[in-house]
Amino acid sequence: MRKGRITLGDPHLSAIEDIYAHVDAGKDTGAISGFGAFTYKDATVRYSLESGAPTTSGNAESFPLTLTLTSRLIHARLSGTASYGGDFKLDGDMQVETDDARKFLKWIGLRLPEGDSLKAFTATGAFHVAGPTLTFDDGRFMIDGNKAAGLLALTAAPRPRVEGTLAFDRLVLDPYFKDKPSDGDRASPAPAAHSPFDDALLQVVDADLRISVATMEAGALKLGRGGFTITARNGAVASEVGELELCGGAADGRLNVDLAQAKHPMNLTANLFDISLDSCLQPLMLPAAVKGIGRLKTELASEGSDIAELTGNLSGTLNFAAMDGAVPIDFALLATGSPPLSGEGWNSDNLTPFNKLDADCRVSDGKVRCESLTLQTSRGAISGAGDVDLAKQTVDWSFTLASPLVPTSASPPSREAPTVSIRGSLAQPMIRRADRPTLGEGSLPTGSVWPGLPH
Repeated sequence: MRKGRITLGDPHLSAIEDIYAHVDAGKDTGAISGFGAFTYKDATVRYSLESGAPTTSGNAESFPLTLTLTSRLIHARLSGTASYGGDFKLDGDMQVETDDARKFLKWIGLRLPEGDSLKAFTATGAFHVAGPTLTFDDGRFMIDGNKAAGLLALTAAPRPRVEGTLAFDRLVLDPYFKDKPSDGDRASPAPAAHSPFDDALLQVVDADLRISVATMEAGALKLGRGGFTITARNGAVASEVGELELCGGAADGRLNVDLAQAKHPMNLTANLFDISLDSCLQPLMLPAAVKGIGRLKTELASEGSDIAELTGNLSGTLNFAAMDGAVPIDFALLATGSPPLSGEGWNSDNLTPFNKLDADCRVSDGKVRCESLTLQTSRGAISGAGDVDLAKQTVDWSFTLASPLVPTSASPPSREAPTVSIRGSLAQPMIRRADRPTLGEGSLPTGSVWPGLPH
């Protein structure tokens, strides 16, 4: 047959054109062999097939089948047994490879958004086809450079469905984030017009996935062993993280988000235990690097169509504690009352060590408001309160320094404990003694120096 044409019933699918088929059928056995090619959406697919003699058992007829498909979009070879018993079924072994799985899936009719993920994909192993579902019961897969083993089922439908139980030795998450910041701008806030859910595949695909990993990477952040589940139905996504090794400690939590709604309502619950703050925060290149072993518990909710709305509508609670660490502020120098009484930016060269840090905060209108933050140091307590504006990336804090922070003398104590303010850009705030004029604003008042301090 030459220049054949098949018109498909679905109006969203193109016709199969330029069909060339050469078929040899066994006169006595019914075995078939053949080869040929066809064109679909401007892509030419070449094929070859061989089938053995059919056999009948009960109401089902079956025959061995080998099929090879080759095109610029996909290379596939399958060998197995096809059967008819009311429904068509196919069981056997398959190897399939594509350089761009997203382009291939769009080529066969799935309406997927553009994205940097779902590129190079390979699958090998035993499979079966029943109705519209292709299942690898114990396959070996590679997607975007990540290798996995386990069960994977793909169902072709107006809303495609993917199910799986997959184990990864190493999972790199970078392709699954739309805009990956460069090393020079990781600390910069994301563009206001961008949403982390833009072009998410789960807007158009249903899923039920159980994933385990030995190691996981997200940019410069390295994570250890853990597992998580993802369930999606008509854009409503529920994900849960089991115990995940994170920065020397562990984390668990869950995230629910409705991608079908324009404002994307979401809620997040997270618990972090015994994490090394330094190893966690350093890869993120945050300006205020706090050191220590910490734990965090938070429950947050928000909704919005972009980063600005999601940040501005953020609300919930945040409880943080840390042990045996340090903050990038030289409280001892500020407590002396000696110049300089102010400085611009965090002081990572002269840290204030602490034995314990506790913070009880609430999140509302895109601001983290901490009514209570206490640092217990070997020389006394430091207490403070203030907020961080997540949208504007600004900080406004005030700390009170307890008198034992520096050695005392026999002279009478000052009437008020020294206070320190931290205000301005989160990346480089102005840190100063709030109860004293800074150098150049006037002379130091007499009689107000802390007892035992140099004057």
